[in-house]
Amino acid sequence: MVTPIAARAGAVPDAARREEGLLKIALASKQAKPRAVSPPTAWSKLYVPAAAPSSTVRMARELATLAATTELDDAPELNPGEIHRRTRLVLEHFGVTPEPPSQPLVADLHGRQSAAGLNARLPFFDPDGEFWRYATLVPAESTTAAKLRVYKDRDSKQDLDFEVQLSDGPKPAETLRARLLAAKTNSNAKPLTGLRIALDAGHMGGKMWPPRTGKFIRDGKTTLNEGDLNLQTSSLLAKRLRALGAEVLETRTSHDLVTPKQLEELDLVALGRADLRNRTTDRWFQGIVRRAENDAQLIAAFEESPQMKALFDESQRDNYLMGAVDLDARGKRLLAFRPDIALVLHYDVRIRSNTDHRINPTAPNATKSYVAGGFLEGELARSEDRIQIVRHLVDSGPWDASVQLSRSITGGLSAGLGLERETVHTSVATLVEPAVFARNLHLTRALSEVAFAYVEALYYNRTSEFRALTSTRGSQVIDGVRYAKRAVQVVDALEAGVVNFVKQYRDEPPPTPATPVADDNS
Repeated sequence: MVTPIAARAGAVPDAARREEGLLKIALASKQAKPRAVSPPTAWSKLYVPAAAPSSTVRMARELATLAATTELDDAPELNPGEIHRRTRLVLEHFGVTPEPPSQPLVADLHGRQSAAGLNARLPFFDPDGEFWRYATLVPAESTTAAKLRVYKDRDSKQDLDFEVQLSDGPKPAETLRARLLAAKTNSNAKPLTGLRIALDAGHMGGKMWPPRTGKFIRDGKTTLNEGDLNLQTSSLLAKRLRALGAEVLETRTSHDLVTPKQLEELDLVALGRADLRNRTTDRWFQGIVRRAENDAQLIAAFEESPQMKALFDESQRDNYLMGAVDLDARGKRLLAFRPDIALVLHYDVRIRSNTDHRINPTAPNATKSYVAGGFLEGELARSEDRIQIVRHLVDSGPWDASVQLSRSITGGLSAGLGLERETVHTSVATLVEPAVFARNLHLTRALSEVAFAYVEALYYNRTSEFRALTSTRGSQVIDGVRYAKRAVQVVDALEAGVVNFVKQYRDEPPPTPATPVADDNS
């Protein structure tokens, strides 16, 4: 069994802080009943009642401000069931459609995992203890198996989302393992024959996208765009893997987005509503829910909330396009391909702020990879998220294979490029073993039936790496594209990591992840 190492910097605190002098505001209970909404064209026309007295609007704004600028711990306690009722009321008022039934979506998970196996894996997936706020175990009886019940309502656990029957021991699906084992009959020249491998080159490149994504480093007149570097790495690696017999999908083969949608085509109302569902456990949202004295006050405060209005603001178009729509398109393309192995390819940075694009001589000389897990407080608000975490917990084979794949790849990068295996994370992630972290990212949680590695090959703003990746000394021109010597070395290591991972299945299945060494920084 793998023992988790604490490698998280702690929960991300709210930006809002208590403002002295703010008073708790109570709106008049005689306010009109909340209105049903129609698809909005502009927030100001839709959500602010034109006939509302100025005093009512003022008090609603003050309540929204109070929720945004004070700690949630200062809010009045409220019964969890009432919190769930109010949350549903707010979502309905703002036109968020109910989620579809979840039970049919987990029908294939019955009998795959034991209660003990689930609990053993949870430290990697639930470092904040959020899962059990939604779920409960029902012990086995003489005629029925144990069950995992997952609810829509956090803490009160009265509104059932879905349930999964457990077994007396782990029984993962054998599809992935069977395909990997079948590769052991392949020749040494074509060790990847019969396998489907998907590559996702992170971000976008060219001239237009790096200034919008912020994913670039500049030193003097020399600029290195991560999106371009990711694409180069993916393109060359795809050629290598095809030569070894694999069927390869590249989600991105140009500098542009994966999604065909354009910025002006986005439906801000639909995207804002989708984001609102995901925000229901945010502290500002819960602050309003817990402070409102009645339903009318509740709705009025949300209509005046700056955080609520921001979800539908024009300034969100870029964020929604790159952070939701495009990632969703990548995930769908990966899932449709049904890969056995999937690699998301990135290069990392160590920066002081999002506007810091300088080289950094103190950036780590290190590599790492992410696998699924690390769901934090507030990250199970949607049924989709709860289904995804249960899929990874219950069908354990692909997650074990993902850890092994990540170990093989980071091991190749470490040995081939002289990189350390990173063990300390500056953000929120759970260390599984050196260089392998569990983190809740869009693609790590979406792909649950494949051997998956979200690779951060090296820190490209480290001075020596920036110089190596932008140098023409020792560079190669491959199919008309010039590759820095260092970039070719990265591809060499990635190729070796994939091949070595597959070859471990020739004689026997790969071992379960070993218990990691103690971490002095934990």
